[in-house]
Amino acid sequence: MVYVCINNHNKHITTMELQSSEQAYSTLEPYFEDINNTYNEALKEMNKMLSATNTLLNARAKSNLLHALAMSAAKKYFSDYKDIKLKEEYSTMEVVFKGEQAIVARFKKVNKQNLSSNITTRRSNAINLQYSLFPYSVTYVDIGYRLDESETEFEAIVLVCRRGQTVLWSFDVTQSDSLGIILPSTQTGQLSIKEEKQIKIKKARNGS
Repeated sequence: MVYVCINNHNKHITTMELQSSEQAYSTLEPYFEDINNTYNEALKEMNKMLSATNTLLNARAKSNLLHALAMSAAKKYFSDYKDIKLKEEYSTMEVVFKGEQAIVARFKKVNKQNLSSNITTRRSNAINLQYSLFPYSVTYVDIGYRLDESETEFEAIVLVCRRGQTVLWSFDVTQSDSLGIILPSTQTGQLSIKEEKQIKIKKARNGS
């Protein structure tokens, strides 16, 4: 996928070549278990803390706590990989998956459409619109989670590549038998789900 981005600040035109769903899946699939373990360990710790103290938190406070615990757990699961870099700044953590083109991922809470909400800054806008903040092309991805109604279990753990309010593709990392890719509908502008059953893990690993 190639996008032509125009920076309104200086009218600079940048061509961004984003990783396709197949390319990204090949890069990210080996770490699905680590992503699941990171979030599950964080949620288990949060539930334990809240139960022990009998504390009631609002949704925002609970999200902030889970985010902090996930950042801590991520160090345990990702620090030893030579092809992954952890960057802590701007009160968050970025997981940089190195390769022919880097994937820069953030831990984010997502809604039913797999979109995260962000405080509006120049940096967050650049990430959401896939404007590179580096002297080379990257693909920005959210390592997203969504809690169920009880807020004690996960409803979804997903990897999401978005551009603005459009989801370009999304992987359910709790599934291991096929790719669930979310694509924008060309007719309605709404999100539709296309199950790519022909793309199996074996195919992704073999690169065929």
